[in-house]
Order: sequence, then structure tokens, then C-alpha cells
Amino acid sequence: MLAFYRRQVTDREAPGIERIGLRALLVGTSARTFWQLFGLMSGLWFMTNLVVVALPAGLGRAGFDPTQVALIAGVAAVGQAAVMACTGHLSTLTGRRRFFAGWGVLAALAAPPIWLALNATGSLLSALLAATALQAVTVCGYGPVGAYLAEGFPAGIRSTGYGAAYSLSILLPALHPFYLPQVQDAVGRRTAVVVLLVLAGVLVAWCGSRRTPATTLQPAEPLVPKEVVGAA
Repeated sequence: MLAFYRRQVTDREAPGIERIGLRALLVGTSARTFWQLFGLMSGLWFMTNLVVVALPAGLGRAGFDPTQVALIAGVAAVGQAAVMACTGHLSTLTGRRRFFAGWGVLAALAAPPIWLALNATGSLLSALLAATALQAVTVCGYGPVGAYLAEGFPAGIRSTGYGAAYSLSILLPALHPFYLPQVQDAVGRRTAVVVLLVLAGVLVAWCGSRRTPATTLQPAEPLVPKEVVGAA
């Protein structure tokens, strides 16, 4: 893929749009937007790690054999994909900020009891339904993420902002195997996960509902300024 892009794809410079550096993203003019979207993505990554990445291990502890674990994970992934295909369009109808506010609240309220039910059941059918529902009410919030991250930054820093907010936010959630066991020892295995799921939902609702400087401007900046298009 790297070879293809280097040989076949050429970046098009947009006349009249000033390029902004990484420092402006982290501590400068775009810092507010970056940290807000960083918080949103952190919440989504916490959900992903707790309900998708950790799913096989949790099912194994609940007594399901490897074949059953694979079946449950596969069915949940298909269900998640079906719901996620709809959430992007739903956010267009409701508005991105309203969508994330509602989805974060839904995740904070619904994910903990579904997760507890999943970890308490010994029935294959119940586990199939619970795992699918759990992923549907949490990680399907990714549906409009690509559009929302792009819409949050001005054109001069859009690609950098998108990549940094999406990628840097994964670090703390991905390291949960190192600190979650200590937290579980202190407050209980299930309590720790429930608290993290609620925190993740709150992050999505709070950070996703805030108005970013770029989203206050409608429409978003075009790739090529209007005067250039008119001159052509």
C-alpha cells in the first residue's frame, strides 16, 4: 500500500489554505478541539477494549469452550457491523453532537447491566444475545466518527488532527491489561469494569456533545476556495 500511494497518489495543495503544525494542534489554536475529540475517542477505545478485545477471555472464564467462544464473538461482530452501518446515517439525521450525547448516555446506562448479564450466564443463546447487544450499544458509536473528526478541524490541520485524535487516544485504553487487574483487586473484578464502562459512556456523551470551533462554521471549508473555482 505504501508503494502504491507513493507512486500513484499525489497530494493536492489547496490554494489559500495555511498549513498548521503539530504544536498548534496540541497546545495552540486547535488544542481545544483536539483534546475534546481525544476524550471522545478515548471513551470509544475503552468500550472497544472492554467489550470486544476482552470478550474471548471473559467468555472462557464463564465456562464456554473455544468453539462456543468463537461462535459468540463472530455473531456479535456481525450484529455490531449491521448496527454500525446505520449509526452513521442516524447521526446525519439527528446531528453529530446530539447523536454522541445520546449514544454516550445509552452506553453508560445499558452497557453495565448487559455486561453483568453476559458474565453471569451459562446459556449459549443468552450469551449470543448479550454479546451482540453489548457491542451494539457501545462500539457502534464509531459509525459517524470519521465524519465527526474531519468536521471538527479546519482544513489546514484536518488530516493531522484526525490522525492524532484517533491514534493517540488508543494508548491508555490499550494498556488496560497492566492497570485494570490492580484496580480489580482493589474494588472487585466486576465493579472495576462497570465503572470503566460508565466512564467511557460519559466521555463520549460529554466530549461528543461539545461544540468545536470548526463545527460552528457551516458549511465546512471546501478543499479549493470558491474564488479559485470561479476563476477556473
